[in-house]
Amino acid sequence: MPAQIPQRAAPAIASAPRSDPWDLQTDAQDAARRKYQRLVLLNTMGIPRARALGFGLLSMAVILHNRFLLGDSAWETWARLTLVMAAYCATSWYALYLFFVDLRPYLNLANIFLVSDLWLLSLAIYVAGAERSWLFFLPVFRVVDQAGVSVRRSVAFAHLAPLSYLAVLVYVAVLDHRAISPGPEIAKLALIYFGSLYVVAVGQIAAQRQNRLVHAVRRARDVVGDLQHRTVAMEAASRDLRASAERQARLAAENEELYTVAQREKARQSQIFDSTSDGIIFVSPDGRIEAANVRAGDLLAFDAPSVIGLDVATVVSRLYSIGDGDSFLPSCRRCSPIRGEAEAGTSSSRPPAACCTGWRSRPATGRAAAPG
Repeated sequence: MPAQIPQRAAPAIASAPRSDPWDLQTDAQDAARRKYQRLVLLNTMGIPRARALGFGLLSMAVILHNRFLLGDSAWETWARLTLVMAAYCATSWYALYLFFVDLRPYLNLANIFLVSDLWLLSLAIYVAGAERSWLFFLPVFRVVDQAGVSVRRSVAFAHLAPLSYLAVLVYVAVLDHRAISPGPEIAKLALIYFGSLYVVAVGQIAAQRQNRLVHAVRRARDVVGDLQHRTVAMEAASRDLRASAERQARLAAENEELYTVAQREKARQSQIFDSTSDGIIFVSPDGRIEAANVRAGDLLAFDAPSVIGLDVATVVSRLYSIGDGDSFLPSCRRCSPIRGEAEAGTSSSRPPAACCTGWRSRPATGRAAAPG
């Protein structure tokens, strides 16, 4: 048998929590596990210790009761009672330690010993004088100690308490053949029963408060668990946000670098565009001027920035006055496939082709050369 102890109550006792009892467990499975551990610890260690202490005090109460209230100094009877109590406490403790966990799915061994305690209380009443004993109210103590555990259990013991004293009276009347006055004993039985019911009523009020507390703890556990889940989600979102901010910062740095390179390249191209000795005009397929350099303005007598978006025919119309419009403008129109097709009444799905027309000329103050 001792070799089986570690497989039963010992693991639960060893792993039972020693933390603050007000420590709120937010995980439901962990809370259930800790509750089971506390249950095993209570029934295999807590209740047996209380039982041993209680019966030890009861043994002292019996010898004092017999010595000073009944004037009986029967030490031998008291010694036998004490040995029975000690043997009962040791046996029940060992049995609970060995079999409570294994028998838990089928029956509650601790409840069986709680009921059998009433037999030992009845024996103590019998040794203390039976119907003459002032300790007839001892069964009420079992109702008292169970009132804080379970209302249903305390109700059951409230009905068993007067029966345990009634068993003492039946034993005295039937086996000891002693005469018993019915009136006083009925009063004692009523006192035990009504006192037990009062204890049950008080315990029910305490149980209602305990149920409200348990409900509040469960609600608090749910709220804390929900807050923990939200905290985890917020932390994950915060990490994603920080990662996104870092990516945006890297993209912004890359964009800034590309913008700087583009501006530098644009400035270089603009410098080349404006510093060349040739006049350059970029004309869109519909004949609009998209760009023109300073040299083109000098050659054709216009301000380069002011002609952007104008029809090239308007800009070069002054060439007609010097005889070059008839040759220059058709050359420009040949560079615009869309406009040329529109004037010819034809259409094509091919994309516009680029066209470059160059000419050599003198500045606009003189005569412009014909397109080459």
